[in-house]
Amino acid sequence: MSRKVVIIGAGAAGIAATRCLLAEGVKVHVLEAAAVPGGRCITDTTTLGHPFDRGGSWIHSAGINPIAEVARQQGAAIIEDNPGGLRAVVAERQRLTEEEFEAYFRAWRHLADARDRLNNASGDPAMAAFVPGEPWGPYVRHVIALLSGVDAAACSAEDFSRFEHAPGEWLLPQGQGSLLAAAAHGLPITYETPALRIDYGSEPIRVHTRHGEIEAAAVIVTVSTAVLAAGKLTFDPALPDHLRDAIAGLPLGLLNKVGFAVREDSPLAIPGPVLMHHGCADEAIMIRPGFAHQPVVCGFVGGGFADALEREGAGAATAVCRDALRAHYGGTIARDLGASLETAWRSHPWSLGAYSAALPGHSGARAILAAGVDRRLLFAGEATDPTLFSSVGGAWRSGVRAAEQYLATTG
Repeated sequence: MSRKVVIIGAGAAGIAATRCLLAEGVKVHVLEAAAVPGGRCITDTTTLGHPFDRGGSWIHSAGINPIAEVARQQGAAIIEDNPGGLRAVVAERQRLTEEEFEAYFRAWRHLADARDRLNNASGDPAMAAFVPGEPWGPYVRHVIALLSGVDAAACSAEDFSRFEHAPGEWLLPQGQGSLLAAAAHGLPITYETPALRIDYGSEPIRVHTRHGEIEAAAVIVTVSTAVLAAGKLTFDPALPDHLRDAIAGLPLGLLNKVGFAVREDSPLAIPGPVLMHHGCADEAIMIRPGFAHQPVVCGFVGGGFADALEREGAGAATAVCRDALRAHYGGTIARDLGASLETAWRSHPWSLGAYSAALPGHSGARAILAAGVDRRLLFAGEATDPTLFSSVGGAWRSGVRAAEQYLATTG
């Protein structure tokens, strides 16, 4: 009988689970659909001439985030960042007055005490219930989309409030994806080999790929909930209803990035505060000049606005970010912009989105999915972490948790 554990996916969760099991002497085989490790955390080192994370950038809540320890072990350079340091807003082509900015900022911070407001709420309402009224509510709801990847009406307030904030928001000049690539080095990973079907009713379990099948004592699935919901990986027998409901209740939201290389002497090359641009009440772009202390400016779009831009096609997100930069810095700033890139995570075949957000009424779905099926078929990934979901650290921690679930069954 096979004593091998097969891990589906070589993102943060798969890498962490593999390292944990190998340390305990367990034989592991990792199947990765892409040609490189990292999943939704990939550092592009060529397009802009500087490292640029196409996916996860920040080590959020570094005081409790396991990726912080990975960074220390690798001796990575660390930048203490303040991603909430909002300093400038343009709304419908007009820069806000000092009084307007203070009102906008208060409306934004109104979301920060969502947990307290939940004490007086019944059930598991949507975050839309807590968006302030006019005039800033239509703009502030985009903050939710930038944080959660989904619009306020599709975001569970209970789930949103569970994210665990702790001291430390780190950026890495060499990119967070580079940490994962180094952590994956030497692991038993077979690339460009997506798992197609898992027959977990058999003994041993059989994992089917286009190159054949692999026998396993247990399988840890780390692919995104969007990939699971799309049926790209099937199960025999079908997953129990409660697991399918949990997957459906944790769809992937969207956060896309636009990066520009800039001239070294440009004001865009200087690390600065968060800039928010609202071309109208239905759109929001967050801008970070001097991103990760590189001569790079990064624009972020999220939620339904990001979805709409991605559907428009390549270049749409880049165009709105160029417009936002002109609104903040003047039309001549275009001369400072060099090579650019934009991400399109909804279209990425092995992710189909950026990160998970629980639907209203589904705040318990993460724990349900993390429980797996009789500990022979286990699930990991950021969607299964209770308090660091939507982060690379949450994905890593979930991989360790799934490995420990398996080890507990073997003594």
